[in-house]
Amino acid sequence: MEAMPVPVTERHTPFLSVCIITRGRPALLRQCLERVVRGQLLERARYEVLVSDDDPQGSAREVVEQFDGVRWIQGPGRGVAANRNTVARGSTGEWIVFVDDDELPEANWLEEMHKAACTGRWDVIEGMVESVDYPDSIFWYAPSVMSPGVFCTANLAIRRELLFALGAFDERFAISHEDMDLGRRIRASGIATTFLPLALVKHPARKESLSTAFSRAIQQQYQTFRLLHGSDAPTLCGKMSALALPWWTIVYLYRCMRIEAAAEGVGRWKRYSIDSVIRLLCAPFAAVRFWRNELSQRRGPNPGACEDQQFKQMGGQGRCAS
Repeated sequence: MEAMPVPVTERHTPFLSVCIITRGRPALLRQCLERVVRGQLLERARYEVLVSDDDPQGSAREVVEQFDGVRWIQGPGRGVAANRNTVARGSTGEWIVFVDDDELPEANWLEEMHKAACTGRWDVIEGMVESVDYPDSIFWYAPSVMSPGVFCTANLAIRRELLFALGAFDERFAISHEDMDLGRRIRASGIATTFLPLALVKHPARKESLSTAFSRAIQQQYQTFRLLHGSDAPTLCGKMSALALPWWTIVYLYRCMRIEAAAEGVGRWKRYSIDSVIRLLCAPFAAVRFWRNELSQRRGPNPGACEDQQFKQMGGQGRCAS
């Protein structure tokens, strides 16, 4: 016989820690906090809000002080993964809820997360991320999460104890893909996860320069390639990486094109085609970066040195890997 469900009033009511990382984007952070602190249906006593600021000048502190009960933490200045670990360590809740400083959560967002956490059935909860005001142009960027299994930290809740049991975020991922790496470990562990379409955050598209588009394409390829093939170091060291990564990019783009065609038809092929060309042009640069980073790991004690430098050159802004 199946166990009877526990009435909601008798279930353990978990406390949530909303964790936000930021660097040099006070205006966007203010909009996010307005939604998180003052615009949620969930009772404020059920959650705390923490902001870890990676800006050496502390540009987010003045914004945080405008919102009662929000804690400001000085970030470590070593990239997005290290910053997420810093804010997670500062949390006190049973559940950590990650959201980015440029997201706009809907009013029922935390309420839906909290209801799922109260069931006691899940260890990880994914929410939906909807890109808005997104023209068909490579010069605009916004992540989108419309199905489970992405584990994007733009909208992700995880038991605090479990996050650290999994090893938290790998701090070698200074720019992006730290959530993809965590997602890989979540899937391998076989823990219980769920996806909540009603736990929605919206991500307004933001315009980028051509140089930023190229830089993003390089770091995306580098990070994804290392994430998927980093354990195969003997076959990828030295000049082999300069050949393997461009070929991998071609195969990757072909597979993505088939998925794109099946999902959206020809409606957004203009943007996707131009984006593919940029990725192909950037593949050799990403390969050189992979090669240099492999050499740095063999020569020095800091395997993330090249990546940290790239992070600083891009102004310290990471992104959701989706």
